[in-house]
Amino acid sequence: IARQGSSLVVIEVKARSSLAAGHPFEAITARKFSRLRALAGHWCATQAETFASVRIDAIAVIIPGGRPAAVEHLTGIWR
Repeated sequence: IARQGSSLVVIEVKARSSLAAGHPFEAITARKFSRLRALAGHWCATQAETFASVRIDAIAVIIPGGRPAAVEHLTGIWR
C-alpha cells in the first residue's frame, strides 16, 4: 500500500530468480487481480481518510544469481 498525492496505490510485487517459470507478471492471474481489487476496497473501508482515486500497480523483480536485479513497474493495471 502506498500513496501518490491523493491517490491510494496498491502494489503487487512478484520476484523470480530467472524466467524459467515465466515472467513475474504472468503470476498475476485474473483470480489474483480480483483479490487485489477486493483487498483494496476492504482496506479503504477501514481507513478514516478518503482517497481521490485507487489504482493497482505491479512490480516485477528478476534476481539472477550474481548479477544486478532487474525491476519493472507497471503503473495503473487497474484504476
